[in-house]
Amino acid sequence: MTRKSESYHLDIQKHRKNPYGLLRNSYREDGKVKKETICRLTGLSLEQLRAIQAAIQGKTIMKEDFKITDNREYGASFVGVSLIKQLGLHTDIFSRPAEKWVKSSLAMIIGRLIYAGSKLFLSHCGSYSALWEICGINEKIDVDDHCYGSMDRLLERQDAIQKRLAAKHLSKSSIITTPNDEQAQILKHLGVNL
Repeated sequence: MTRKSESYHLDIQKHRKNPYGLLRNSYREDGKVKKETICRLTGLSLEQLRAIQAAIQGKTIMKEDFKITDNREYGASFVGVSLIKQLGLHTDIFSRPAEKWVKSSLAMIIGRLIYAGSKLFLSHCGSYSALWEICGINEKIDVDDHCYGSMDRLLERQDAIQKRLAAKHLSKSSIITTPNDEQAQILKHLGVNL
Protein backbone atom coordinates (compact mmCIF):
# COMPACT_ATOMS: atom_id res chain seq x y z
CA MET A 1 0.00 0.00 0.00
CA THR A 2 1.33 3.46 -0.95
CA ARG A 3 0.96 6.24 1.59
CA LYS A 4 2.32 9.53 0.39
CA SER A 5 3.47 12.15 2.83
CA GLU A 6 2.02 15.65 2.92
CA SER A 7 5.46 17.15 3.48
CA TYR A 8 7.90 18.11 0.78
CA HIS A 9 11.62 18.68 0.68
CA LEU A 10 14.12 20.11 -1.77
CA ASP A 11 17.08 18.01 -2.85
CA ILE A 12 19.89 20.15 -4.22
CA GLN A 13 22.05 18.57 -6.91
CA LYS A 14 25.53 20.14 -7.05
CA HIS A 15 27.51 17.65 -9.08
CA ARG A 16 27.07 19.64 -12.30
CA LYS A 17 28.31 23.06 -13.28
CA ASN A 18 24.87 24.59 -12.71
CA PRO A 19 23.11 23.46 -9.52
CA TYR A 20 19.43 22.58 -9.61
CA GLY A 21 16.82 21.56 -7.08
CA LEU A 22 14.34 18.72 -7.08
CA LEU A 23 11.14 19.32 -5.11
CA ARG A 24 10.25 15.91 -3.80
CA ASN A 25 7.79 13.99 -1.68
CA SER A 26 9.07 10.94 0.23
CA TYR A 27 6.82 8.01 1.06
CA ARG A 28 6.94 4.35 2.01
CA GLU A 29 5.84 1.60 -0.31
CA ASP A 30 6.07 -2.05 0.73
CA GLY A 31 8.43 -1.07 3.56
CA LYS A 32 10.81 0.84 1.30
CA VAL A 33 11.36 4.60 1.21
CA LYS A 34 10.64 6.05 -2.23
CA LYS A 35 10.75 9.56 -3.63
CA GLU A 36 8.39 11.26 -6.05
CA THR A 37 9.80 14.26 -7.91
CA ILE A 38 7.21 17.03 -8.15
CA CYS A 39 9.24 19.56 -10.14
CA ARG A 40 12.76 20.64 -11.05
CA LEU A 41 14.07 24.14 -10.20
CA THR A 42 16.74 25.38 -12.60
CA GLY A 43 18.41 28.69 -13.35
CA LEU A 44 18.94 29.54 -9.68
CA SER A 45 22.16 29.99 -7.76
CA LEU A 46 23.17 27.59 -5.02
CA GLU A 47 22.39 30.30 -2.43
CA GLN A 48 18.89 30.77 -3.85
CA LEU A 49 18.27 27.03 -3.79
CA ARG A 50 19.44 26.84 -0.18
CA ALA A 51 17.10 29.71 0.77
CA ILE A 52 14.15 27.85 -0.82
CA GLN A 53 15.22 24.65 0.93
CA ALA A 54 15.31 26.48 4.27
CA ALA A 55 11.85 27.96 3.67
CA ILE A 56 10.39 24.53 2.92
CA GLN A 57 11.96 23.22 6.13
CA GLY A 58 10.26 26.02 8.04
CA LYS A 59 13.41 27.91 8.88
CA THR A 60 13.26 31.68 9.12
CA ILE A 61 14.56 33.55 6.12
CA MET A 62 15.44 37.19 6.45
CA LYS A 63 14.13 39.70 3.94
CA GLU A 64 17.70 40.87 3.32
CA ASP A 65 18.54 37.41 1.97
CA PHE A 66 16.39 38.05 -1.11
CA LYS A 67 17.17 40.31 -4.01
CA ILE A 68 14.33 41.13 -6.38
CA THR A 69 15.72 41.34 -9.89
CA ASP A 70 12.51 41.81 -11.87
CA ASN A 71 8.90 42.14 -10.81
CA ARG A 72 7.00 42.98 -13.96
CA GLU A 73 3.52 41.62 -14.69
CA TYR A 74 3.68 38.61 -17.00
CA GLY A 75 0.77 36.24 -16.40
CA ALA A 76 -2.23 38.24 -17.61
CA SER A 77 -0.37 39.45 -20.71
CA PHE A 78 0.77 35.91 -21.56
CA VAL A 79 -2.77 34.57 -21.17
CA GLY A 80 -4.09 37.38 -23.38
CA VAL A 81 -1.62 36.64 -26.18
CA SER A 82 -2.28 32.90 -25.90
CA LEU A 83 -6.04 33.45 -26.10
CA ILE A 84 -5.74 35.76 -29.11
CA LYS A 85 -3.59 33.20 -30.92
CA GLN A 86 -5.94 30.37 -29.98
CA LEU A 87 -8.88 32.35 -31.41
CA GLY A 88 -6.86 33.27 -34.50
CA LEU A 89 -7.47 37.01 -34.05
CA HIS A 90 -3.86 37.80 -34.90
CA THR A 91 -4.35 36.39 -38.41
CA ASP A 92 -7.82 37.95 -38.71
CA ILE A 93 -6.20 41.37 -38.33
CA PHE A 94 -3.66 40.66 -41.08
CA SER A 95 -2.45 37.53 -42.85
CA ARG A 96 1.16 38.29 -41.83
CA PRO A 97 0.92 38.54 -38.02
CA ALA A 98 4.69 38.96 -37.65
CA GLU A 99 4.50 42.57 -38.86
CA LYS A 100 5.26 45.15 -36.18
CA TRP A 101 1.94 46.98 -36.48
CA VAL A 102 0.00 43.73 -35.95
CA LYS A 103 2.05 42.93 -32.84
CA SER A 104 1.46 46.46 -31.58
CA SER A 105 -2.26 46.09 -32.27
CA LEU A 106 -2.36 42.92 -30.19
CA ALA A 107 -0.53 44.69 -27.36
CA MET A 108 -3.11 47.49 -27.47
CA ILE A 109 -6.03 45.02 -27.38
CA ILE A 110 -4.58 43.13 -24.43
CA GLY A 111 -3.46 46.34 -22.72
CA ARG A 112 -6.98 47.74 -22.99
CA LEU A 113 -8.38 44.63 -21.31
CA ILE A 114 -5.77 44.49 -18.54
CA TYR A 115 -4.92 48.12 -17.82
CA ALA A 116 -7.82 50.10 -19.36
CA GLY A 117 -5.63 53.17 -19.80
CA SER A 118 -4.81 55.55 -22.63
CA LYS A 119 -2.40 54.74 -25.45
CA LEU A 120 0.21 57.01 -23.85
CA PHE A 121 -0.21 55.16 -20.55
CA LEU A 122 0.13 51.82 -22.37
CA SER A 123 3.29 52.96 -24.16
CA HIS A 124 4.94 53.52 -20.76
CA CYS A 125 3.92 50.22 -19.13
CA GLY A 126 7.27 48.51 -19.86
CA SER A 127 8.59 49.26 -16.39
CA TYR A 128 5.93 47.10 -14.73
CA SER A 129 4.66 44.80 -17.49
CA ALA A 130 6.17 42.41 -20.04
CA LEU A 131 3.19 42.97 -22.38
CA TRP A 132 5.11 44.46 -25.31
CA GLU A 133 7.86 41.81 -25.16
CA ILE A 134 5.29 39.01 -25.00
CA CYS A 135 3.64 40.47 -28.12
CA GLY A 136 7.03 40.43 -29.86
CA ILE A 137 8.03 44.11 -29.59
CA ASN A 138 11.53 44.29 -28.08
CA GLU A 139 12.33 47.95 -28.61
CA LYS A 140 11.57 51.25 -26.91
CA ILE A 141 7.86 51.92 -27.29
CA ASP A 142 6.94 55.12 -29.13
CA VAL A 143 3.27 56.03 -28.74
CA ASP A 144 3.09 57.61 -32.22
CA ASP A 145 4.68 54.67 -34.03
CA HIS A 146 3.50 51.69 -32.00
CA CYS A 147 0.02 52.90 -31.03
CA TYR A 148 -1.28 55.60 -33.37
CA GLY A 149 0.54 54.27 -36.43
CA SER A 150 -0.91 50.82 -35.78
CA MET A 151 -4.38 52.30 -35.31
CA ASP A 152 -4.06 53.97 -38.71
CA ARG A 153 -3.28 50.57 -40.26
CA LEU A 154 -6.25 49.02 -38.42
CA LEU A 155 -8.52 51.74 -39.79
CA GLU A 156 -7.28 51.04 -43.33
CA ARG A 157 -8.12 47.35 -42.86
CA GLN A 158 -11.36 47.83 -40.90
CA ASP A 159 -13.70 46.54 -43.63
CA ALA A 160 -11.55 43.48 -44.34
CA ILE A 161 -11.22 42.67 -40.62
CA GLN A 162 -14.98 43.03 -40.06
CA LYS A 163 -15.73 40.78 -43.05
CA ARG A 164 -13.30 38.12 -41.81
CA LEU A 165 -14.72 38.19 -38.30
CA ALA A 166 -18.31 38.09 -39.57
CA ALA A 167 -17.55 35.15 -41.87
CA LYS A 168 -15.82 33.34 -39.04
CA HIS A 169 -18.29 33.97 -36.22
CA LEU A 170 -21.71 34.65 -37.78
CA SER A 171 -23.93 32.23 -39.62
CA LYS A 172 -26.16 33.18 -42.55
CA SER A 173 -29.17 33.12 -40.22
CA SER A 174 -27.57 35.57 -37.77
CA ILE A 175 -29.41 38.82 -37.26
CA ILE A 176 -27.50 41.94 -36.34
CA THR A 177 -29.63 44.77 -35.03
CA THR A 178 -28.93 48.34 -34.17
CA PRO A 179 -29.91 49.53 -30.70
CA ASN A 180 -33.35 51.05 -30.16
CA ASP A 181 -33.67 54.70 -29.08
CA GLU A 182 -33.53 53.91 -25.34
CA GLN A 183 -30.46 51.67 -25.75
CA ALA A 184 -28.82 54.31 -27.97
CA GLN A 185 -29.35 56.95 -25.27
CA ILE A 186 -27.75 54.68 -22.65
CA LEU A 187 -24.80 53.95 -24.94
CA LYS A 188 -24.42 57.66 -25.73
CA HIS A 189 -24.46 58.43 -21.99
CA LEU A 190 -21.69 55.83 -21.52
CA GLY A 191 -19.63 57.54 -24.22
CA VAL A 192 -20.17 54.96 -26.98
CA ASN A 193 -20.53 56.58 -30.41
CA LEU A 194 -22.70 54.78 -32.93
